[in-house]
Amino acid sequence: MKWVLSIVLIIGMGGLFIGFSNLSPFASDTHGEITIVVADEDGTTVAKRTVSFQDDDTLTTVLKRHFDTETQQTTIGTIILGIDTLQTDFETTFIEILVDGVSVNHRGERRTVEQEPAMFGADRLPLVDGNTYTFQHAYVNDRGADYE
Repeated sequence: MKWVLSIVLIIGMGGLFIGFSNLSPFASDTHGEITIVVADEDGTTVAKRTVSFQDDDTLTTVLKRHFDTETQQTTIGTIILGIDTLQTDFETTFIEILVDGVSVNHRGERRTVEQEPAMFGADRLPLVDGNTYTFQHAYVNDRGADYE
């Protein structure tokens, strides 16, 4: 009887693990294609590529594989300082990520969006097959931040 109860408990815990892992807001599609657009401060496209991704990829790894990038590791994740000719100092300017396609919120809920600022950084932003991710040069004070 103890043996049967142990098996039932293990199967139940496995089911809970699988159920909760599917709710993870960081769960990407297992593979697919995304489009990466790099735009300057005027919104003019300076580079655009459709690339494939696999299960273990992040937006950062895909970006590094297909573009000349400059990044910096911090305690909050990878900061993107440059992509090809697009450069930022991360004090007065930054590179904003905009999502076209499907956005995943902190509860793992998916919804269709157009040019919506990403809810996560490039290390944690879910890769969704068919999405377009735009990296656009932006000024800090244009986004309502007041650091003075």
